[in-house]
Amino acid sequence: MCSTCCVVRAAAAEFRRYAGIKTRGHRMAQRDLEARWITPDGIPGVLFRFGNSVRVIAGECAGQTGRVVALLSLEPEPLYVIEFMQTGKSVNVIQSALKMAV
Repeated sequence: MCSTCCVVRAAAAEFRRYAGIKTRGHRMAQRDLEARWITPDGIPGVLFRFGNSVRVIAGECAGQTGRVVALLSLEPEPLYVIEFMQTGKSVNVIQSALKMAV
């Protein structure tokens, strides 16, 4: 597992403890976050959408290609669940460690 993935896994564990997402001083339930994420307007600052093909560009997972299957949180930056196509395994990756796959 790459170091970037380890950092974001810790963030995801904290997220699960709160059972919601803290954003701008209030809590947003996971279902509310996902409902906003899948709308045509999306969420400002969230670059990737469900099903986007992405490439991990940082850490030991760098170079692996997968698809976005969930948005877990918005702060301190968007945190996604990425499913690797070849292995079927999923990891949590922060937005700055991703780019669109070509």
